[in-house]
Amino acid sequence: MEVTGLTYAYPGAAGGRPVIEDLSFSVRPGEFVCVVGPSGCGKTTLLRLLAGLLRPDAGEIRVDGTVVNGPPEDLGFVFQDHARALLPWRTAAKNVEFGLEAAGVPRRLRGPMVQDVLRRVHLPDVERLYPGQMSGGMQQRLQIARALVARPSILLMDEPFAALDALTRFALEDGLLEVWHELAPTVLFVTHDLDEAIYLADRVVVLRRNPANVVREVPVALERPRDQGRSRAQDEFVRLRFELFETIRSL
Repeated sequence: MEVTGLTYAYPGAAGGRPVIEDLSFSVRPGEFVCVVGPSGCGKTTLLRLLAGLLRPDAGEIRVDGTVVNGPPEDLGFVFQDHARALLPWRTAAKNVEFGLEAAGVPRRLRGPMVQDVLRRVHLPDVERLYPGQMSGGMQQRLQIARALVARPSILLMDEPFAALDALTRFALEDGLLEVWHELAPTVLFVTHDLDEAIYLADRVVVLRRNPANVVREVPVALERPRDQGRSRAQDEFVRLRFELFETIRSL
């Protein structure tokens, strides 16, 4: 993914002031990149532009060399609010199957694909449950399964674990890394949690605000596979946290 000179202002914004201006960065195939920055700096807007849900006022986004003018077929999106993202009248299996239906995947193929992806996100025996019968952590895993079922080459994630308790969050972070390691999608993950960004990412992109653009890119050289206890206790992890904190505090 290549982003060049991206600029966007919401229609009717006071003075036409852009939320994002002249923003550029790239993501290599199979790379896990986290995006951090001050609250309200335009992280979610950036993801919506990358997903083709919004059209930039200037600049361009290319995926595999093709300019994005609408939602790319080979892209999955995981929203922050799982309760609103899932369809409450559909069972867990039918929620995951939704994208396959829209893509015209034959019915006989959908069941095995749904069961496989539910297994990958550690949701056994939930096919007949409705979202309202599941915990918040299970609902978020279900949303991730729905995004992964068609095996997208790019996965965009908008603070997907922000509303969860610490233990559930740690479990989902590890589950996501397992799936990423196995399926190797390119991941762009927005978070406000610096520890989460360091734990997950190959590289952390830091945005400034008013308007948003890239102020710094920080590589994360921690060994994989990572461990919630040992990785976070390493001197390099602590150094990276301090570096990112000081960068964001100075913006």
